[in-house]
Amino acid sequence: STEIRDLNLQGQVTQVTDKNGVVTVITTREKANGEKEITRTVHYVILNPAEQCEESAAGDSSAQRSSPLGSPQNDKPFEVRFVEVERVDRYGNAIYRKDRNGRETSIVNRYDQTGRLFESVETTTYTVTSAEAGVQSPVTITYTETFQYDSLARQVYHKDKNDRVTRFEYVVVNGNVAEIHEREELPSGA
Repeated sequence: STEIRDLNLQGQVTQVTDKNGVVTVITTREKANGEKEITRTVHYVILNPAEQCEESAAGDSSAQRSSPLGSPQNDKPFEVRFVEVERVDRYGNAIYRKDRNGRETSIVNRYDQTGRLFESVETTTYTVTSAEAGVQSPVTITYTETFQYDSLARQVYHKDKNDRVTRFEYVVVNGNVAEIHEREELPSGA
C-alpha cells in the first residue's frame, strides 16, 4: 500500500495520492491571529461507473459528479470531486468544519488558566426534508466533550461526545510515569 505525499518548503503536506489513485489537494491558509484554514479537495475517477455507482448510491450522495470523462449512464469513466474545510485555532484544535455534504459545524473550545482544553462544544445545523410534506426544517445537534486534569497537569478524565467516560490513572516509579491505566465507563454504567 503506497501513498505519495507532496510537501511544500515549510514541510506541510500539500497533496496526497493514495494507492487507489485518489488525489487529495490540501491548502492551508494561516490568519494573523494564528488560526489556520485547511481545505481538502478530493478528486478521483471511477473507471467502471456502472458497477460502482450502484455500490455508492446508498452511501455518499454529496460528491459532485462532473462528466468531462463520461457518465455512469454510458459506462465511461467519470470524475468525482468534493471539498471539505476545517479551521483550527492557534493550539491546533478544530473550531469549524464543513463536510462534503455542506453541513457546517462550529466548535467552541474553552481553556483553563494554564491553556489546557477543558471543554469542546460542537454545534451542527443542517436541513432535513420531510418525506410526506416535502417541507424543509433546520435541525441543530450539539455535542459536548470535557476534559479534567490533576494538579500535575496530567489528564485524568475525558467525557466524549457519546457520553463515554474514560478515567486515567498514573503509576509513578522513581518520579517518572511508568504506566497509564485507562478505564472506560460506558453511558449505561457498564
